[in-house]
Amino acid sequence: MMEMEMDPECEELSGDLSCNQIDKQGRVLGGDAMSCLNLLESMADENPGMFVRHLADKEGGLVNLFWSDTCSQLDYEIFGDVLAVDATYRKNKHMGPLVVFSGFNHHNQMIVFAAALVSNEKEETYVWLLQQLLDAMKGKAPGCVITNGHRAMKNAIEVVFPLAYHRLCAWHLIENATSNLGNPTFTSEFKKCMLFDYEISQFEDRWNKMVTELGLGDNQWVCDLYACKKMWATAHIRRNFFGGFKATSRCEGLHSMLGKFGHCRHNLRDFVELFFQCLTQMRDREVQSDLCSVVGDVVLQSPLLSLENSAASLFTREIFYLFRPMLSRACTLEVQACTYTPTSEIYTVSKSGISSKEWRVSHYPDESVFKCSCFRMEFLGVPCNHIVAVLDHLEFSELPRSLVLDRWTKEARMKFMGFMDEGPFSWDSVVTCRNLMLNDLCREMCVLASATTDDFVDVSEKVGAEINRLKRKREAPENDYGDQNYEAALSDDSSFGDIWEE
Repeated sequence: MMEMEMDPECEELSGDLSCNQIDKQGRVLGGDAMSCLNLLESMADENPGMFVRHLADKEGGLVNLFWSDTCSQLDYEIFGDVLAVDATYRKNKHMGPLVVFSGFNHHNQMIVFAAALVSNEKEETYVWLLQQLLDAMKGKAPGCVITNGHRAMKNAIEVVFPLAYHRLCAWHLIENATSNLGNPTFTSEFKKCMLFDYEISQFEDRWNKMVTELGLGDNQWVCDLYACKKMWATAHIRRNFFGGFKATSRCEGLHSMLGKFGHCRHNLRDFVELFFQCLTQMRDREVQSDLCSVVGDVVLQSPLLSLENSAASLFTREIFYLFRPMLSRACTLEVQACTYTPTSEIYTVSKSGISSKEWRVSHYPDESVFKCSCFRMEFLGVPCNHIVAVLDHLEFSELPRSLVLDRWTKEARMKFMGFMDEGPFSWDSVVTCRNLMLNDLCREMCVLASATTDDFVDVSEKVGAEINRLKRKREAPENDYGDQNYEAALSDDSSFGDIWEE
């Protein structure tokens, strides 16, 4: 979908942007902009469902350009629970920043949901961008948003995503602390206040002690920072899922790739083309990680072998490696007591020999649900060592499904395939997504099957036979997949760091 809009102060002009319309507006938008729009339209022809919109001023100059391809929209549907907005990459002196809307996949790798080039960073610009994102994602808003703290963006989020929890980027806060105060002691203590797993009362005590000892009680920047503590302190935000995502600086890798080609900074078409080449590299990396997660067995190392084996079979390799230390740490804990209620069992857990620090783990047997007072399961999406200690105490040999988020599993994408038939995707978009998924599966199969002659011959014969079967099915009159039978064709388808410190 490609549409053009005029600045609100100009005469209204909207609708689908065809080649003819682009040609007519070429004299207004300029050769560079027209060439870029031609590129995006040609990509949309090959990528049904691609979403592109741009905004022009009353003179016809390009003001904003927003795009999201089908693969990015699918990524958002699966992994769009947390959204990071980064606007720190500057394209050139004529156009403002590149705004990247990103998240992280089941391998804890950065993925891009959408991107935009804008001419300014006013509040109305960010409102327009977030509205385009909402339209591209079929009205689905993120649960949490991470930004660098730009006030215009903050206001825009409150307008477009009023229910989303807004977190400030940890990296930018640390940089700002260094530049505003230049006090290494404050920076070090501030990092602890921000990232460590304190109770709210502990956070308040640490903060007050730090401010008093450093004589910063009257410092305006420190006072302003404290006033927005609910946007950065783990003690306040840990009841919300962020999956360990605490900084927009994950985009630095993308910035680095874009920066290697300086000549593209002066040409819109080349820049957008390069951007999609970078996306392809990022997506290829995910395919490689998918393969690593399914090939070979993990060497079990923890004392809790059954639980470790269960986690290894469910989680992707990267998430498993983040979780595995919890198994060893659980062995240093003791389940001290249990209090029973009509619906739950509340266990008191403490470190062996140290009763001054305790956690409460609630178990709801009817639903096999576990909750801990540390809120790490809610915050990071993987079980904490306190819950694991209770699982061991109750002699669980497998992780309960309530402790395994689909977004962290090897089948995170495959679980979504069933949704597409009923979800808010156009028929062309669904077919494109299926094609992408099958390509990923086939890449893995090719790597595995080419390892031995027997497997190569066996898979080649089976693939050839399946191709012939599908051709015969497509050629049959009753399975004509013409425009008039789109619905029938569809219905016939059978197809994480500091936070872990105690």
